Amino acid sequence: MLTKTLRVHNEEGLHSRPAMEFSKLAAQYACAVTIEKDGVSFDAKSMLMVLSACICRDEDFVLKADGADEQAAMDSLERFVADMR
Repeated sequence: MLTKTLRVHNEEGLHSRPAMEFSKLAAQYACAVTIEKDGVSFDAKSMLMVLSACICRDEDFVLKADGADEQAAMDSLERFVADMR
């Protein structure tokens, strides 16, 4: 299992459009992908769950990937969050 703390710098946070893109990207991987905020875990492959995490600008969340392609998923999603505008 890989775990990494990420910070959202997008002005509007992880709102609907980026949440949809994030979950679609996570769904491309076979491994389990979750995000955790304030001690609550959310399935990163579900747009509604990503939105439910209510991740705002300059907030941290923990990204977890567990499975065969976990490194590829982690790298891809980390890059997505860093490049998110």
